[in-house]
Amino acid sequence: MGMSSSQARLLSLTSRQHDIEYKAQKLEAQKLQMANESRHVYQKYENALNATKIQGATIAADGSAKFIDADLLVLENNGTERLAKSIFLRNTDNNKIYVSRTNATKFNLPETGIPGTEIEFMNRIGYKTAISNFEVLSNNVQDIYTPAQTDVDPTGIRVVPSISPSWGQQDVAHAAIPADAIAVSTVTGAFDTGKTYVINNLVDLQALQTKTNTGVSTQGVNFILGGNIDMSSVPNWSGIGTSAANAFKGIFDGNGYEITGLKSTSSGLFKYVTGNQTSVTNPTTGVVTNSSFGILKNVTLKNVNITGSSADTGALVGTTNKATISNSSASGNISGSSHIGGLVGNNQNTAISNSTSSVNISATNLCIGGFSGHDTNGILSNCVSTGNVKTTYSDGWVGGFIGHETSNGTTFIYECATTSKVTGNNKTGLFIGNIDDGCKANIINSLYSDSTGSSTTNTVGYVKDVDSQILGDTPLSAGATMNVNTTNVTIPTKASMAKNIMLLIDKSGMDAGTGFEAEVNNWLSQFYVASTTTPTALDEIALKLASINDFIANSLNGDNVDNNFVNSLITDVNNNNIEASKVYQNNYVPSKEYEFTPIAAATSATPTKDSPIDCPASVNIANNIYTALRKAGHTDFEDTDDVTAVQTWLAARIPDNTDVNKLALANINAYITDYISGANTDTTELEKIYNAVKNNTGYTMPNSAKTYVGSNYRVATMTEQPQAYTTGWDLTNPDVVEALEYYQVIKGGYIIVEDEQASSKEWLTNLTEMGIAVFTEYDRLSKNVFDTNIATNVALQQVSDKNELMKAEAEYEASMRKIDNKDKKYDVELASLEAERNAIKNEVDTLKTVIKDNVDRTFKLFG
Repeated sequence: MGMSSSQARLLSLTSRQHDIEYKAQKLEAQKLQMANESRHVYQKYENALNATKIQGATIAADGSAKFIDADLLVLENNGTERLAKSIFLRNTDNNKIYVSRTNATKFNLPETGIPGTEIEFMNRIGYKTAISNFEVLSNNVQDIYTPAQTDVDPTGIRVVPSISPSWGQQDVAHAAIPADAIAVSTVTGAFDTGKTYVINNLVDLQALQTKTNTGVSTQGVNFILGGNIDMSSVPNWSGIGTSAANAFKGIFDGNGYEITGLKSTSSGLFKYVTGNQTSVTNPTTGVVTNSSFGILKNVTLKNVNITGSSADTGALVGTTNKATISNSSASGNISGSSHIGGLVGNNQNTAISNSTSSVNISATNLCIGGFSGHDTNGILSNCVSTGNVKTTYSDGWVGGFIGHETSNGTTFIYECATTSKVTGNNKTGLFIGNIDDGCKANIINSLYSDSTGSSTTNTVGYVKDVDSQILGDTPLSAGATMNVNTTNVTIPTKASMAKNIMLLIDKSGMDAGTGFEAEVNNWLSQFYVASTTTPTALDEIALKLASINDFIANSLNGDNVDNNFVNSLITDVNNNNIEASKVYQNNYVPSKEYEFTPIAAATSATPTKDSPIDCPASVNIANNIYTALRKAGHTDFEDTDDVTAVQTWLAARIPDNTDVNKLALANINAYITDYISGANTDTTELEKIYNAVKNNTGYTMPNSAKTYVGSNYRVATMTEQPQAYTTGWDLTNPDVVEALEYYQVIKGGYIIVEDEQASSKEWLTNLTEMGIAVFTEYDRLSKNVFDTNIATNVALQQVSDKNELMKAEAEYEASMRKIDNKDKKYDVELASLEAERNAIKNEVDTLKTVIKDNVDRTFKLFG
């Protein structure tokens, strides 16, 4: 059975519905696309609203500033108008200047981005000039010396007299300073008896000296140290209490602090000290002392150096009378005439306990003692002396502990010891040098032994009354021993020492005269002598050379040389003795705890001199040569072509590609700079160089003209440096001035930019806004190049780009009109489709009802 007309119509309408839906979907898609286009157009417009451009100021005819749009070409003044200031663009990564292709061509710049020297730059442009001279660049030579060192090794053990640890000075803790204590330097009048005054520093100590020596009473006044004091800045200390009339009568407490570096020609720390001590002595229990003034306690003196004293000198006190000294010590050196002791020079009626002297004494007269030089009625207990004692006086009176005990007196010495090495002539004793007739010396439980640990029966050098009981009931104990550390001092070999000395002379620049090196070897022989007491060691005199070598090594390792030291060494070598350099010989002195044993090194590093030279580059040396030739009157060397000729000759004939050639260049430069400065007037080699340049031949400098000869010298660096020079540039020509200024800006390097970018203001703006580049200005007055910016530079500004904005607005309006028209058209078409879709829907619904009714009737008819 065929399709009814209703069914055919329904099928047609359904097909049409599908077409309408497709068209509607397509129109909706087109409307969405139009919305996207609308957003894109607006974004483009918004970008135009935010877009800026950089402008530079020009000066109008009326003097006002006018701003023009800037790009790289405009900054370079390649446009029709010139900017008011010279502004350039610098890359922030490599600091190079952006250069347009136009400027690169204008100034004939190489593609390498390196402009070369100013002369090369100007020559390429075509500006040649007369050059009278260059700023001369000299070599910088640093002499580095590596001396052979003295080696100190404290690894040995040696036997010395056994001294009780309770004897000598004992360690004491720092006592607290009373709250009401007054600094001595602040006292304007007299001291108050019983009051405590603090000595915090050298100024306070000097104030005490001044007041005491001018008669201000110190009797019964307490003085206490508040810290360590360095006296090395005082050239000649005159002592506290310069006479018996103004002797120190106070109580001086060192408080466990140290006083170091005392130097004098007449006195130790104190010159006169007077007290009121009374003592009770007992041969079994020792000494009990009472006193209320004239007291020194807990005083520690280190590195005392007293020279040339006439008499009555000790490191702590020169002369005492009924004073009290306890728990004090001194170390260092004293040289002088008579009545010299390590701690006290002339001891009268004074009680001294638990004190130590480690002072080395060298005298020319009598009454010399390691602890006390001269003694009358002294009361000494638990005291120790260790320093070496020596006098050249023919009658001696020198002892390791006391030099001289006077007549009609009684001395009480209880449990004291000496290890001093004693050197003298007549009346020399390891303990006491001389005891006068009528003097009773009570010496109880005491020890003596020289510094080598050996003992001798020569306890006392001389006693006038042999019948008197000079030693009391208890004799001295001889030869008691104990083990202590020792220190070996190894000095370099004789050959190395000779080289050390010659290097010192070299560094000092002094002229020691011809044949000095041979004299040095002869002079050194006295130090390399075998020891008579220590196997494999050198004689003790080698210690003096070890000390001298310390000063040599320090001088060679340091920046400066002490000319006084060098002079003393030259004097000693010339005189073949060691007198002039004696002040430099005391680093290693035998003491209680250390015996220094000099040993010669079997092998030692050879002393060397290494002199690296920082030399200007070949081009700089060539410029120096040019200047020297001009000074010598060679007027045929005048302009930049001649400069280039010298540079070319030197680079070809002595290229800086080997160490030998570099040293040759350094020698040429030294010769040239000496000639230019006037230090050398000989032009012999300069004339040879002139002929070699003119004839383009080689040149070799003879050793006689060289500054740097031998293997000690090497060229470490050759660095090209900017050289100022005097020229004849025509500075009235603005093109020459512009070129010279431009060189100052680009001399550090440049980047060539093609003109397509160089003429783009967007490119310029983007580079600066992104931080890729910054603006740089050249100041014509100061001739300085410095960075600048839009915010601070009145010749620059950043503004909106109005032309671009107007174009964007027009484009935005036209585009939006098109979009609106299309949108309206799509809306009409969609409305038409919607109406048609509704009509079809109604018709379809009707047809579906008709078809259903027809089907129902058909079933009923046939049913």
